[in-house]
Amino acid sequence: MVPSSSSFTFTAKVEQVCAAATTEHLEEPIVMLRTVFNAAAPANHLPTELVIKILTSGAWNNWRELVALTHICQHWRNIALGVPQLWADAAQSAFKSDGPRWNYQCLPTFIARSGSCPLNVDLDSLAGLTIDIEDMGDCAVLEPHLQRVIHLSALCLNITELVEFVGDHALDMCNLQGLHFPYIKRTFLGIPLVIDANKLRFWRDMDFPRLHTLTISAYCFKKHIAVRSLKDLVLHDEPLTYDEFLAALERSQRPSLSSSHRSRSPHDVSIHLDWKCNPGNAHHLLPKHLAGLHAPPFFDSLCLHLYAAPFTTSMHCYVGDAQRLCVRERPLHPRFPKSRSFGDFLDEHQHPSITQLAIDIEMDADSRKERTLSGHREAFREFIRGLPNLRRLDLLGNSVRGAKLDFAKAFLGLSKSVADGCSPTQPASAAAKTLGYVCGEYGDDGLRVSIDSELARLERLLKNHLATAGVPLGRLEICAADPLRETHVTSLPVYPYVRDVPPSTDMAASLWLKYALRFTMLVDEVVFVGHVEKRGPGYRVLPRAAVAEHSTLSRGEKVRGAKAHRKSTRKGR
Repeated sequence: MVPSSSSFTFTAKVEQVCAAATTEHLEEPIVMLRTVFNAAAPANHLPTELVIKILTSGAWNNWRELVALTHICQHWRNIALGVPQLWADAAQSAFKSDGPRWNYQCLPTFIARSGSCPLNVDLDSLAGLTIDIEDMGDCAVLEPHLQRVIHLSALCLNITELVEFVGDHALDMCNLQGLHFPYIKRTFLGIPLVIDANKLRFWRDMDFPRLHTLTISAYCFKKHIAVRSLKDLVLHDEPLTYDEFLAALERSQRPSLSSSHRSRSPHDVSIHLDWKCNPGNAHHLLPKHLAGLHAPPFFDSLCLHLYAAPFTTSMHCYVGDAQRLCVRERPLHPRFPKSRSFGDFLDEHQHPSITQLAIDIEMDADSRKERTLSGHREAFREFIRGLPNLRRLDLLGNSVRGAKLDFAKAFLGLSKSVADGCSPTQPASAAAKTLGYVCGEYGDDGLRVSIDSELARLERLLKNHLATAGVPLGRLEICAADPLRETHVTSLPVYPYVRDVPPSTDMAASLWLKYALRFTMLVDEVVFVGHVEKRGPGYRVLPRAAVAEHSTLSRGEKVRGAKAHRKSTRKGR
């Protein structure tokens, strides 16, 4: 019977004796169970290498989860304390987490356990660099360890103050490799924020000898902070004037390229221009002025990326498959300046030296997003027609209302126009053209039906091209994209080929059985991106890495081998 609260007392000796007896009675089996568990628990006997792999391969998302993992048992804790990189990652998680102030109380412990490992720091404000902790006295969290910082990213309303802080600690941050000041708002509570770049301390070349990546507002990118070691430059906000930008870019070059006005080599600096808040001003910085400073060679490859967000597009420019320039704008927006159209945006990138063009359509068939393409079909066709030396076209992403087929038609028309009024040697070069096509339209009726419909339309397009005395396409690469994997490859710093798109190997084999002979009658060579498998004379389903390895047969040889091929296929079934 439970005693009432009025009669219960903590000083009653009877209850104390009963409690002591009960505790003594339960203590022995509890200790026994704890001992057996600690001795027999599988986690306590895992090999050290396996525990390290668990702790360093995505077993936790933030530093709190890591701390919980280290308390599983003493075995795990001892191993974790012997892995400095683990605590460097925990420090990075604590810096960028949106938790309370006591997050910083854990940082000294994490940084001390990280030994001499490099630190990656992502901050929400400049206060994270100088915040004081009661237990640390007047010492700051990060300042004693600035030499170990290789990546620093910070959001700050006063970007001038942040740049000044980095410049003042340049000697301590000698190992800094990446410095990122993300997009900064121009107003705060309705009050304009003034960025006075002229008051910035001039960065010397010896200050940041390893700094290769810089993300900053275009207002601040002047000769003050353009060091020679820069290899990747990301600019946002309103652009600078043409002369100021080139002066800063000139300082960012290596000494061997200091005379680029006379050199035939392009810049080593990769430039990303993201004009989010001031679209339409990129024409002050034309791509032809950013490659070699008026000296050839200019860009040889382009990629036009149409984002899922309405009206947003970007142009990626490459030299030797390596990206050198990316311009991101919203030229399709209805409020775009009337003096500049989407056609003007495309015309800025029409270079006679372009031999490869990729078009990645990320948007879907949503009516609101489709307006991005509607009304601009002719601008796309004129853009392709303005590239007379185009030898390869890669069509990636989704097929929004047959947009990719329109691009393919313009590409085939370019071959026909070149062959019409030229010397007999030029049609042969036109026949060497390559079309890469990703089947990326997936409807409600299933993946297979949608791809069949898309390839059937492509087949009709090629037939009509030959019926109008067009030059046969030299090579056709077809990829059935894997719907469960990421198919947009424009985020890579290299030119996006069709073979870079993750394929569906099962679908590749199925499409080969149905379309190999049909497309062979229309083009000189057909390639299906997928697994390696021989299916008859002259046809192979190639993997992504082996697309370049192929055997070429003439169309006559393929026709003569068609009957034998069908016979071997029936036997294989």
